[in-house]
Amino acid sequence: MCDIVFPGASHSRLAHSLGVMHLARRVLDQIKRVYQKMDEIQRRVVLLAALLHDIGHGPFSHAFERVSDSSHESWTGRIILDETTEVHQKLKELDPTLPKQVADFLQSKPVDGVPTVFSHIVSSQLDVDRFDYLLRDSHATGTNYGAFDLNWLIQHLFLTDTGDRFYLDRKAYWVAKAYIFARHNMYQTVYFHKAVRATEVMFVELCSLYRNLVKEAADLKQKKAIAPNVSPVIVSIFSEDAISLDDYLTLDDSTLIEFFKCCAHSSHLALAALGLGLINRKLYKCIDITMEDKGRDRNFVADVSSWLTENHMDWRHEFISDSPANTPYQRYMPEKEKPAQAIYIERPDGNQVEITEYRLQSPIAALAKENILARYYFKEAIRDKVDELAKAHGLRRA
Repeated sequence: MCDIVFPGASHSRLAHSLGVMHLARRVLDQIKRVYQKMDEIQRRVVLLAALLHDIGHGPFSHAFERVSDSSHESWTGRIILDETTEVHQKLKELDPTLPKQVADFLQSKPVDGVPTVFSHIVSSQLDVDRFDYLLRDSHATGTNYGAFDLNWLIQHLFLTDTGDRFYLDRKAYWVAKAYIFARHNMYQTVYFHKAVRATEVMFVELCSLYRNLVKEAADLKQKKAIAPNVSPVIVSIFSEDAISLDDYLTLDDSTLIEFFKCCAHSSHLALAALGLGLINRKLYKCIDITMEDKGRDRNFVADVSSWLTENHMDWRHEFISDSPANTPYQRYMPEKEKPAQAIYIERPDGNQVEITEYRLQSPIAALAKENILARYYFKEAIRDKVDELAKAHGLRRA
């Protein structure tokens, strides 16, 4: 949804996937150049995984995951393994075992003949997926926050003698630091931009409201009447507890944009307002209380909720909480079920240490904590009252 704020951000998932495959090839070339250990089977699995890693994304990307309660990773596995899909059939033509190999590789499961560490090329904290989307998104949005020296990182990427992990030599420390800060900066200024998140909040609210209305409808005729001329696949998806693969594969951004238009003509006022808001960029307003005193926050939210209730409005839908979170860099914690693959730097003595330990008082250590924002979104019609209550509690106005 970033293009609602950054009009140049209209690049596609396909362009990103091709870019990820290209960068995976460059990393494989680096490994082969240094170690001379690479066969075509290993190369093929890695490149296909890089190309297909995002194939399970639904329309509007991560926003739709919040609506469907399913991850794009799980859909990716289903698409690759389902015998009816063209992707599965094309992979099987190359090698009958290839669909399972690629699906297992993307889940970091062992694949015969392919070192497990190679999965870190596509999915880790130093992977080609992040390399591509940071640089691509930074360029497309017209910002410089996501910039870092990609060529230098790849040229200084090595594999340990035991072949169990990748590391960077000391010459790449400053570039690795810039890379981690680039990710942090892109989340704070682009992905978590308040207007971008407002669009996502409205999208989730619209879908949740429509789902409830569809499930309350007595029959198919009533379901279709909720949003005039809505696509049958939309009715089907929101009527069922689980989305079928066939229905999921028919969805794209255009399908949902048409859905917004249909909702805009609904007789249900709240649904129509959300549909019109998304189509005409009439976005919810935001108050950010991330840096405010928690006690004052609670009292402020309680007062807003009370005022909405007194005026016969449902505060859960009129004053919506949003807490986007991101951890720019995760240390390796073996006690976790899925510990993050840390970034290692080689010291002058040849020992490799986690990047936060490479220098005393490392600024990267400050980014190894989850950063959670605290925001509330609401219709412009109640902005003056929210401003008034915020001022009464000594908070910044919305």
